Amino acid sequence: MGVMSRSNPTPAETPMTRLVFVAGAAMVCACADHSSVRPIDPTEALFTRAGATNAAATFSLPLPTSAASIRGDGLFPVGLSSAYSNGVCGVTATVFAPNPTQDAVVQTDNPQAGDQKCVAYSRTVVPRSVIVDYGVKRDSGPVTLNVHDLGSVSGTGLRFLGLALGGATICEKVQFGGPAGGDMVWVTRTSATTWHVYSQAAPANTATCVTTAGNTVLPNTNVDFTVSTP
Repeated sequence: MGVMSRSNPTPAETPMTRLVFVAGAAMVCACADHSSVRPIDPTEALFTRAGATNAAATFSLPLPTSAASIRGDGLFPVGLSSAYSNGVCGVTATVFAPNPTQDAVVQTDNPQAGDQKCVAYSRTVVPRSVIVDYGVKRDSGPVTLNVHDLGSVSGTGLRFLGLALGGATICEKVQFGGPAGGDMVWVTRTSATTWHVYSQAAPANTATCVTTAGNTVLPNTNVDFTVSTP
């Protein structure tokens, strides 16, 4: 999918609630409503860029018991979500300062994160994981997830979402928008420090499963989670 020219809806017009597919083995990214080919390196200095003031973030993913396609591991539960907070149990999560992008990125296995061996994993150093449910199959593993230019949304806008799941056996990457295809997702800013990320209404709720053998369209892939900063 290339540039999206569709106008943004009001929150009342937006389809609220759906959930997502995920998988992969490497970070994936592309622009939302600008260019479609800007890569992001998830290992760049714990997401710190020179001259920027980035905000630590928390990604809240649905609990494993939910019907969502992309679900959290159930650790650090808050309500019906599993919290992935920057600096907690090996998680790095950031909303970039504008320079010029304002991506929201979470990674659970960054080698520069020194607290992977936390109480939740007691005797192991296994990083936190995400469950990816494809219906007849599922994967789980450490995740790198990027919502492109999330911080620039002040109302509601379409954005690229890319995700890679370490050790996945089904998809190397999953993309919502970008050069590989798939539909972008809605992002609605619900407060000064919170964004709601969710799929468009069917049939515009497809993702793309990216593999070395080729890409496959994933219909009815719905995502619903929040990103917040202090």
